[in-house]
Amino acid sequence: MRLPRKLIVGPGSSIHKIWRCHNREFLLQSHRDKRAYLQAIHDDFLQRCSQDDFAIQSYCIMSNHAHEKDKIKQDLASFSRHMQRAHGLFGLHYNKRHRRLGKIAHDRPKTLLIENDEEDMRCTFYIDCNPVRAGIIKHPTDVLWKDLSSCRYYAYGKKNQYDDMIEFPQWYQRLGKTARQRQRKYRSLLDKYLVEEGLKRNPKMSRGYYLGGELWKMEMRKKLGEKLKKKASTGPPEGESSDK
Repeated sequence: MRLPRKLIVGPGSSIHKIWRCHNREFLLQSHRDKRAYLQAIHDDFLQRCSQDDFAIQSYCIMSNHAHEKDKIKQDLASFSRHMQRAHGLFGLHYNKRHRRLGKIAHDRPKTLLIENDEEDMRCTFYIDCNPVRAGIIKHPTDVLWKDLSSCRYYAYGKKNQYDDMIEFPQWYQRLGKTARQRQRKYRSLLDKYLVEEGLKRNPKMSRGYYLGGELWKMEMRKKLGEKLKKKASTGPPEGESSDK
């Protein structure tokens, strides 16, 4: 059963967004297609969204999936509409460019609720390390991925053409008093993570609805169960539709 996103995510939530290509096909294999996907996200966010509603905090685009970490500030519906527009437009242009028909995405993007700042930081490192785990590059800051990941912006302050949509999370701001201090500390923490965890695929980063400690996830599942029972007993108000 696909749950309405609003039962999991709300104002103040940090989330790990995962968008997968249909049937896990490598539809984003070329850098051109990866950039086209990023451009669709970038343009819709900056041109049609209020940055008071949600923030895009990091990203990494792979050949059959894309990672993003976001912060829902006020309006989950605004975030959902953004995804629908950006992904729909990308899919339309992709099929036209490649002279194909059919689905691009496997399903709606998956959005995991992140427990706290520590888990948020680890999720960002995990996202950064994706092309390293895939054996494409040796380090997350490699220039080969400079246009396809926000890592170099975090690590060196070097912005690509998409990074003006990025808003640094609070834990990053606390890494130092100046930009150079924060960048240096980020590189140190990222290198430590890469050695200790970054080369290993972690299914917990994309499984279920929650990303955090086991006790916290149990509590969240309990609360979700209570919400579902209440929803089943009362039924949706007339005219209400599920958030997609």
